[in-house]
Amino acid sequence: MHFVYPCFRRAKPALDWARLPCQAFSLKSGELAFSIATSIYLPLLKNPEHASQPVNILQISKFSFLKCFGGIEQAVKNIVLDTSKRGCRHTILVTDTVSDIQEDNLGYATLVRFPTTFTISSCPVSIPLLKHFKDYVAKTDIIHYHSPWPFSELLHIMGKVKKPSLVTYHSDIIKQMILKQFYNPFMQRFLSSLDKIVATSQNYLYSSTSLRDFKKKSLVIPLGIDEKNYPHATEEKLLYWKNRFNHKFILFIGVLRYYKGLPTLLNALKNSDISLVIIGTGHKEKELKKQATLLHLKNIHFLGAIRDEDKIALLQLCRAVVLPSHLRSEALGLALIEGLLFGKPLISTDIGTGTSFVNQHGVTGFVVPPEDPRALKESMLRLLNEDETAERMGQQSRKRYEQLFTSEKTGNAYYDLYQAINKGPPHEKK
Repeated sequence: MHFVYPCFRRAKPALDWARLPCQAFSLKSGELAFSIATSIYLPLLKNPEHASQPVNILQISKFSFLKCFGGIEQAVKNIVLDTSKRGCRHTILVTDTVSDIQEDNLGYATLVRFPTTFTISSCPVSIPLLKHFKDYVAKTDIIHYHSPWPFSELLHIMGKVKKPSLVTYHSDIIKQMILKQFYNPFMQRFLSSLDKIVATSQNYLYSSTSLRDFKKKSLVIPLGIDEKNYPHATEEKLLYWKNRFNHKFILFIGVLRYYKGLPTLLNALKNSDISLVIIGTGHKEKELKKQATLLHLKNIHFLGAIRDEDKIALLQLCRAVVLPSHLRSEALGLALIEGLLFGKPLISTDIGTGTSFVNQHGVTGFVVPPEDPRALKESMLRLLNEDETAERMGQQSRKRYEQLFTSEKTGNAYYDLYQAINKGPPHEKK
């Protein structure tokens, strides 16, 4: 299958309209050819002085990235950081456990935390946010939603938002299948009212049933990370972790959630000497530790939440990064991109999402069937035992990061998109 990934670049002000520059890539499987964004035009201003005017962006996210370290929250943080460097002004509305509305100046953005009134099916609802939403919309140029969060879509529809709006569609709703049947028409109405829909990979764009009818207004912008936020660990820190673990260990990074596939990963370690280090906490932590005890696993290490400098040291020292997620809730996998940055081979699962866009099977690592402990074990053992294979895949990982997943590429893409929908003519809604 051939697909096209839109690489946004600075538009020449002398042009009135320009096609999005595109770069083609290939996948080994599939017969259909798709083209993303070649039929999408971004309007460019005739007056170059206006092209660089600051744009006020209202970010709508479920949780604060200061408290929650999940992939979506960190994606919001990176998008805000990357585009604020280019002159965008961001206000971020989130729900929190605060008793009253709290506004924090972060320097690069304003974070407004609203009290959570109640939560239903993992969806926080804030009556104060519902009450004040229109006030914030009135003071902004563009509204940027981050889905899935049904309450944010309710805000948009009830608020009758007329200003330019877009959504970064991070994931389908997977776990609450009964709720999804009632929610889907509501989501379709929300998506049809937006100017643009951003998917984080072409895999997710074409496999999501929710996005099926909105290809013309959809585009792909992979999430990038800034290498400057990952300074190399000190020699003291590296020595500390070297003394604690064998240098040939496999690393998992992430919140310990139901869709991460960690029970399968632990089963893969049975009757082996594979050393696994797990960074992160979550509601599945107790269950996983109990499973590790029952399996008599001696080389598994639950580190919980650790400092960034320690995580960076472990990324430098590990043999490979593994992400065994088995459900589509894992849309891209920030940990995989971190693995690319540090030039590490990857092990992930084929779940039809962006994880197989980040990790190319046989190139940057191995992609195995979900919930297959035998395949996981074989992949880990190959990378642990075959030095040349691990070295070659690690080099390809670093190249892939530089080609696709730098913060500069993501920041440029979102900045150009903000400028386009803010200054361009109304987009056809569907």
